[in-house]
Amino acid sequence: MEMFDLLAHRARVSSDRPALEDLHSGEHYNYAQFNERAARLAAAAREHWGLNEGDRLAYLGHSRAEFFAMLFGCAKAGLILVPLNWRLAVPELEVLVEDCDPGALIFGAEFADAAAELEQRCGPLTLVALDGAADGQRDYHRDLDDTRPDLTAHPDKDPDTPWYLLYTSGTTGRPKGVIQTFRMMLANYLNIGLAVNLNGDDVLLNVLPLFHTAGINLYSSAVFMVGGSVLVARAFDPDQALQVLEKRATIFFGVPAVYQALLDHPGFSGERLKGVRSWGCGGAPLSLPVAQRYVDAGI
Repeated sequence: MEMFDLLAHRARVSSDRPALEDLHSGEHYNYAQFNERAARLAAAAREHWGLNEGDRLAYLGHSRAEFFAMLFGCAKAGLILVPLNWRLAVPELEVLVEDCDPGALIFGAEFADAAAELEQRCGPLTLVALDGAADGQRDYHRDLDDTRPDLTAHPDKDPDTPWYLLYTSGTTGRPKGVIQTFRMMLANYLNIGLAVNLNGDDVLLNVLPLFHTAGINLYSSAVFMVGGSVLVARAFDPDQALQVLEKRATIFFGVPAVYQALLDHPGFSGERLKGVRSWGCGGAPLSLPVAQRYVDAGI
């Protein structure tokens, strides 16, 4: 089995459908725009950041919709994306950067100092600023705008081609880079998407960190496969989450602490959340008392 270019396919069959929205910035893309954004990243990586097929591109920043343009742009260019855990200190990040040896690092403004220190410790490393570049750095948005994106589907790949790396927490030693492939995205959809019966009308609220497999795959990648919409929160905020779950979202995935925080919010009620048709939980066992309170609320 060969994996097709998911976004090029979606741009053909559902170009005007909403694909992504950043709840922090308000930035949003339909599938045609999403595909173009990813294609621009692929072009910028080659033309401006000096990356070639098989090279690693690291990202250090909080959750934002643009992350998924990076993810699928790397697929188009044959690059390997490495989302770095922003909770780590620079010496801990240094271990990961030295291990994966990226050619470029995209970073958010809140991590500008960490990115500069990593370049000094691990360089040479092309620094690409998402929120305004300093001297000697590339400007992400300017570089993407200064390209001619190839909107055609990328060539078929072996389904076991590395696509992105996720590092383990390193609780028993040094963190290990776990290779993620195209076949794994499809397997995730078959495992999760069919069980939840995901469809193109679904809207996911994503509150999980994007350096973790849950943020990428529960259920965002599966939602993109069926042409649904993903709303990306910068971080979990109970006030924001309740508003989005009440007014827009149809599916949701969280960890037990998220479910407890929603219960503890004074605005929680089953009536507000009746539009969410499917709830998922992982990362730790969901206690029976918490689950029972949701059942008692009619969820």
